[in-house]
Amino acid sequence: MPVSTKKLVYDVRRKLDSLISGYSNNSNLVDIIAAINEAQEIWFENRVDLAETDSTVRNELRHWEEKKYEANCNDVDKNCCVVNYPENYYRKLNESFVVTNEKCCPNYEKKIPVRVNQSDDINETISNPYRKANFAFEQINGDEGSDGFYIYHQGQMGVKKFCMDYYRKPNVLHAPSLNDCGDGFYYDYCEKTIRKDIDFEGDRFSANCITDIATLLIQKSKGNINDFQKELNYILVKDRLKK
Repeated sequence: MPVSTKKLVYDVRRKLDSLISGYSNNSNLVDIIAAINEAQEIWFENRVDLAETDSTVRNELRHWEEKKYEANCNDVDKNCCVVNYPENYYRKLNESFVVTNEKCCPNYEKKIPVRVNQSDDINETISNPYRKANFAFEQINGDEGSDGFYIYHQGQMGVKKFCMDYYRKPNVLHAPSLNDCGDGFYYDYCEKTIRKDIDFEGDRFSANCITDIATLLIQKSKGNINDFQKELNYILVKDRLKK
């Protein structure tokens, strides 16, 4: 069940009041919201990094998993095509391609996994006769790019469809309903008018970790933290031990 961003703001103020005398009287709502969103980014990146080896963390991130995304691969040249990621894309969980080879196997399709290469290795890989694209051996190479995922089919097969499970980016959290001035809206740091509350999609345990990190970030901005990274690591580890 989602946790309201209003509650996150209240929790950050409560935690800071116990650390910084009179903080609530001088706090700025937009500043707290900014700290909460930065904390969510830190928490989310940490959890995604851990998810591959920790099933508990993987379950914690289930709200942000997108299943069975499909897209076309757009030709770059006769040897390569590129898939554009969705706007909310954060990181792949797995990917495969539906490929064809009308020359050897008319009207036959098969789904094959992709070998993902480091950018500095891709030219060496596609020139290696044992690693280059091969329809019969279900072998195809891919490489991450700034504008999408590049597939080097090398003219050995037709790439019909890209299939992927991935983590999407978390929503940016907001709580304009807490603004006592005006008509229940505020301007963010990009001068965008925010009129609608957007809540945190995870559980209350994850929300508690995010408010701890946001509290730490605000303390850091005020020069009240001697070793930020040590305190941050403690919060992230402590939260995992609770689950």
